Amino acid sequence: MHSKKKLFDIIISGGGLSGCLMALSLADLTKAEGNLLSIAVVEANNIDASTSSNQTPRLFDDRVLALSHSSAAYLDKLGVWQHLSAQACAIEKIDISDRGHYGKARLEAQEQGVLALGYVMEMALIGKALLKKLAGKSNITWFCPNSISDIQWQEKNNNRKVNVELSSGETIQASLLLACDGVNSPCRQLAGIKVSQSDYQQVALIANVGTTIPHKNKAFERFTEFGPLAMLPLSGLKTSPKEQNRCSLVWTMTPKQSQAIIALNDDEFKQQLELAFGSWLGAITQVGKRDAYPLVLLQTQQSSLIY
Repeated sequence: MHSKKKLFDIIISGGGLSGCLMALSLADLTKAEGNLLSIAVVEANNIDASTSSNQTPRLFDDRVLALSHSSAAYLDKLGVWQHLSAQACAIEKIDISDRGHYGKARLEAQEQGVLALGYVMEMALIGKALLKKLAGKSNITWFCPNSISDIQWQEKNNNRKVNVELSSGETIQASLLLACDGVNSPCRQLAGIKVSQSDYQQVALIANVGTTIPHKNKAFERFTEFGPLAMLPLSGLKTSPKEQNRCSLVWTMTPKQSQAIIALNDDEFKQQLELAFGSWLGAITQVGKRDAYPLVLLQTQQSSLIY
């Protein structure tokens, strides 16, 4: 026996950073009659949005994000930045150089009239802050762990609706379905929206590293013959929050190079990184877990579908 269809104004597929941010951005909007929009969020991972637990949901991993000044300002507008500002590392200066060439470009926040050009922090911290803010929104309903198994569009008396069947057997309906469910979006596939893909034949190798010279809130971007290498300033660890000897490394290279670099032991990796980056921050003292992400351009042939 099928359960009764649950009605919402908007359904959001995906409860990661994009889905949470979308839900929070829409949560305070009202309809013509003055009521808040009713929003459903469908997420495959188990999330308890009603608690301020210190446990990080699985969909928010340990990757580091660099937020622009405007992104931080938007999070502040939504009331999220107050939960992040103490843990974010401000980028006050940026040095840009080209390996093997003289000259350097420098950007400074002070010259732009802002406190910081951007901020760097772990993705997990942003996710937890968004969930903490969403916990107080009574007009947002979570369906998790759950997933979308089918989508049906219907129109009656010039009134368009979308019916969404969930893996739990429930059916929910809304006027708008927003796909915030990642690069392999199930919604996009169910809607039949085609994509074009271009492989850059490059990989971004990511790791957190320690240096002998403090970064002093300066980010570095160094162009090499194989791709850019970025060292982004990080806040200190909880045990020593004032330390400025941690950076997030984003090292672009070919897939073949990445296999060889990842296979190196820590000491060998430090040597190779120092050769590629230079001595701007002194010697590399520590190396965290290394991960490599293929760089691929994925473009949809249409951004929306109207029936």
